[in-house]
Amino acid sequence: MVFTKHKFKAEINMGIFKTRHNHPLFDTKEWKEREKNIKKFEKYQNELTPVSDKYYNQMTNEIQPGWSLLYQSKDYTSEFAKKYEQLCIENIKLFKQMTAIEKRNNDYISKRVPAYERLAMLYERQHKYEKALVICDDAIKNDASFKVMIKRKSRLLKKTKPAVTTTKNATILKNNNIQNDRKSLDPNFIDELQRIEASKSYRNSIWNEYYSDYEEKPFISKDRELNTRWLEQAKHFPTQSIIPKKIMKRYSDGLLPGHVYMLYWIDKYKLKRRIPAYFEYKYGIEFLKEKDFLEANGFIENNILTKKGKTAIQKHINVVNNHKNR
Repeated sequence: MVFTKHKFKAEINMGIFKTRHNHPLFDTKEWKEREKNIKKFEKYQNELTPVSDKYYNQMTNEIQPGWSLLYQSKDYTSEFAKKYEQLCIENIKLFKQMTAIEKRNNDYISKRVPAYERLAMLYERQHKYEKALVICDDAIKNDASFKVMIKRKSRLLKKTKPAVTTTKNATILKNNNIQNDRKSLDPNFIDELQRIEASKSYRNSIWNEYYSDYEEKPFISKDRELNTRWLEQAKHFPTQSIIPKKIMKRYSDGLLPGHVYMLYWIDKYKLKRRIPAYFEYKYGIEFLKEKDFLEANGFIENNILTKKGKTAIQKHINVVNNHKNR
């Protein structure tokens, strides 16, 4: 069978791996999987492109040059400033839509987001420090301009009223580029960082070194990346640091051991306690994300265990017993 170069290229681009003669090569499992992946990628691109194009065009053609004009005018309360504020808010919404699509398709990477940075700067120049802090918190939560916004939040806390600056928050990131003194951080701020994924490079460094043969990789938080020396600890104390493969393997009912202990913990404490860090370090899961999973699959309803949830605990009671005995 003969393919011309252009014919073959066209068929690849169309995601079609068949010939007019139905050659057996194109009926193999590998080719079908490749065709499936190409169709999946095309669907992803069709969903992402309209949003990302609008986001980047707005960022490049309006957000960035708009700030230059605003800065030159030095008038941060003008009508233009009000329009610029709304423009930043709109661009942030596009960023969130874009990253949601990327995360669903396992294609997310951390980004600088000028709209977050400029909006916080605008509020700061308007002396609306509390609003600027809200923007910083939202950016940190969404892993947008992460290091930039942490530094800005630290500076803003010094400008707010004394009642705020005397709290532990004022000591955030005494060393802006190296790991922080964790004891100096506000526990609520640590909670925020524990809900956010670490950078892709940091996650990959851990996964490649310790979890390369795991079917399901453990969750790695931004808190671990910025505020701990986990990599050093893992080298010296691997047994205590590395999650066993069996903990990241699902049971026939779709649950991980961490899900089982989550159900037990929720039933016991009714979500009235601070979420323990061991859900990340011992079970490899992010609590709030997996809580959504448990709700979606009928194990929890309105933060209360269903009959299915209670049955799951009894079915896997060894998880609870093993946790208590450690």
